[in-house]
Amino acid sequence: PDDVHFPASRNEIQRMLGNAVPSLLAEVIAREIAVQLLGAKPYAGEPTLLPPDRGPAPAPEATRPVSRPYRALIDDHDDHPGTGLGRRARLRINQAA
Repeated sequence: PDDVHFPASRNEIQRMLGNAVPSLLAEVIAREIAVQLLGAKPYAGEPTLLPPDRGPAPAPEATRPVSRPYRALIDDHDDHPGTGLGRRARLRINQAA
């Protein structure tokens, strides 16, 4: 949209956008732009940034029993309230006030 404004320099904006788009996706989009807008011939090969196939994933490892010192921690706990909202964070905030 025309009303979007990035409070950064041109180089910083390019870096932000470049970091937000994976390289392989950028290559595929650039190839399609070349074909559709610039009239280039479609590229027949695989993208150059496509990583090689590394074969099947290894089989999952068997689970091991929980060590004795940690068994006391097994229980049904509430979900974490979020970053900076836990019990210790609230204690720090209250102590600082």
